[in-house]
Amino acid sequence: MPGVQLTLAEASNVLCPYIGEDHPHAIIKALHIEPAGTRRLGKRGRPHDTYDYPTLLRLHAAISQFLT
Repeated sequence: MPGVQLTLAEASNVLCPYIGEDHPHAIIKALHIEPAGTRRLGKRGRPHDTYDYPTLLRLHAAISQFLT
């Protein structure tokens, strides 16, 4: 059973404390974390990358101590 996948914009809205979309994007790029898939959001252009929610939670937990 596949897990929940979120775009970085969606994840930034549900993670607490709030982090902007740019921060996790920069960290994911630096750590070479591969997206779990892609999803079209009903707009023109390329689809947005999606990431597994548990992966995003672990990433958020690791950086949240530096956000306060």
